[in-house]
Amino acid sequence: MRGITAIEAFNGHNNAVENEKAFRAARALGLPATGGSDSHGKEDVGRCYTEFLDMVAEEGLAPALKSGRYRGVCARP
Repeated sequence: MRGITAIEAFNGHNNAVENEKAFRAARALGLPATGGSDSHGKEDVGRCYTEFLDMVAEEGLAPALKSGRYRGVCARP
């Protein structure tokens, strides 16, 4: 999709059904999925995150996201 690099498929504040819907949308569109480590409350911090398969170089986050070498992770207990 032009102009969209990835879709946040895993968010610590969302429930499992919402995250699954976002993950399926990313796959249907052929886009990588990220995980959001931000939160809407302290109990959500760190529940989801993006794991990069390579080190993020000095060039920064944008080139790392464009590479597609990462995955969204949901680490809920």
